[in-house]
Amino acid sequence: MLFRHTRRRFGAPRTGGARLRVRTTPSATPSPPSSGRCPRLPPDPPPSESFVRERCRSGPPLKLEDALRFFDVMMAAQPPPSVYTFNFLLTAIARLGYHDRVVSLYKRMLRAWVGGDAFTRGIVVHCFCCHLGRPELGLGVLGDLMKRGCEPTRRTLTSLIKGLFAGGRASDATRVFERMPEMGCPRDVVVYAAFIKGLCETGNCRAALKLIQDMRMQGGLCKPDVIAYGTVIDGLQKRGALGDALKLFEDMVVGGVPPDVVTYNCIIHGYASSGRWHGALNCLGEMVKRGLSPTVVTLNTLMDSLGRRGRTQKARKLFDSMVVMGERPDLISYSILMQAYCLEGQTDKAEEVFQTMGSKGLQPDLKCYNILIDGFCKKGKLGEAVELFTEMEQKGLKPDLVAYSTILDGLLKAGRTEDANKLLDVKFMEMYHTTSEEDDGLWHSA
Repeated sequence: MLFRHTRRRFGAPRTGGARLRVRTTPSATPSPPSSGRCPRLPPDPPPSESFVRERCRSGPPLKLEDALRFFDVMMAAQPPPSVYTFNFLLTAIARLGYHDRVVSLYKRMLRAWVGGDAFTRGIVVHCFCCHLGRPELGLGVLGDLMKRGCEPTRRTLTSLIKGLFAGGRASDATRVFERMPEMGCPRDVVVYAAFIKGLCETGNCRAALKLIQDMRMQGGLCKPDVIAYGTVIDGLQKRGALGDALKLFEDMVVGGVPPDVVTYNCIIHGYASSGRWHGALNCLGEMVKRGLSPTVVTLNTLMDSLGRRGRTQKARKLFDSMVVMGERPDLISYSILMQAYCLEGQTDKAEEVFQTMGSKGLQPDLKCYNILIDGFCKKGKLGEAVELFTEMEQKGLKPDLVAYSTILDGLLKAGRTEDANKLLDVKFMEMYHTTSEEDDGLWHSA
């Protein structure tokens, strides 16, 4: 009866699996209930290890409360369950987004001498480096792992490399990458791709390009894939080295690695940013010939290039053709078209685009409001700009510095100094209240 009660609470299947034995203390039979009170039920029997793993893998959506309850039962069990089950549970909690809770549970395991294995520490390193922004603590966990004579996994070191680059510690990331063979962990294309991305994000695209060449020479597990190629191509074109990006693109195709939509988007962006409109169109045509459909990102890139060069009509045609191509314009698409109209002084058409967003199920964001407010101010339509500014606040969007500076500039140019001073007073009062609340919070927490 009690086990059926457990299945009803946790959704346990009627399957086997050794049930966890919980440490118990001898006790007498339950004391009779006092008058007017219900008897206290004995504790539910613990779920089996197989049940915990199944819940973490595919069962009903696991909630944090259930996961923590499972963890408490597992920690109290004698003998303790396998590390394999602990790893399942920690991974499930990490996937729920509670990365700080994973770290605290891992510390509980250490205090109870349930230290886990290399995979356990890999989960913790991933939380520290890729979600909590603490790569130095990830290095500490790696050091503890090495002291115990364990070999780290590729996933652990990949997470560490990503976190170190994100934390501005490129030299430490390079050191970890270079020492991987010494740690008994050969590098593969996934590790190379993470390291290459870090190099490109820190502006060291030349080193990344050389690394691609080394990967081609090594072959095997290190043969560069479309992700590695695309990362370097994107880094090169963003830094104005479109020629090198195009050469690497050709080498990729000749080497038997077919480009994907993301890679084509990078090349199209490079062409569009440098004003080579025909090259962007040719690249789009080649992309379609390969059976790849343009995405919203592809079309937004082309629209932005057209709009900035005064070809608003072509940008509008491209916008209208999105639906025909099976793509739905997003907020960026609308903001690009509005910006193009405002650059030409066609604020009426920009406002029409703005108004149609609601009928398409999209709510204008702060950037959309700022574009139209700026267009109204430059056109001398200060009344419409102020009205839009007020509407933005009424809809719960907090004006940023761009919105305030745009309205203030318009008021001052129109000679409405008193209104500008009132707006400044409102802004200063908001800043004062925000600072006061932060100070109060610091005072109470001290």
